[in-house]
Amino acid sequence: GYAARLGTDFPDLQTPLQTLTRAYEPVRYGGHVSDEDADNAEAAAARITGLSRSRIAELIETESEMLILLEQLEQEIKDFAT
Repeated sequence: GYAARLGTDFPDLQTPLQTLTRAYEPVRYGGHVSDEDADNAEAAAARITGLSRSRIAELIETESEMLILLEQLEQEIKDFAT
């Protein structure tokens, strides 16, 4: 699922993502979580949101660069076709 793919891209977040997934699934499908599981989920969420601003900025910059390259490639394909 999504958490597994994201955990592959960000190995340091794999465990907190798994913790959140384990807490979310029973609630999503009508079950309940214990107070301990809820506390663990809150700690996992804090760990995930602790991703540094510089890392987030790096990801945004990388995505922006990819979008620019894709737009350039698309234009080159159009130019080639005409």
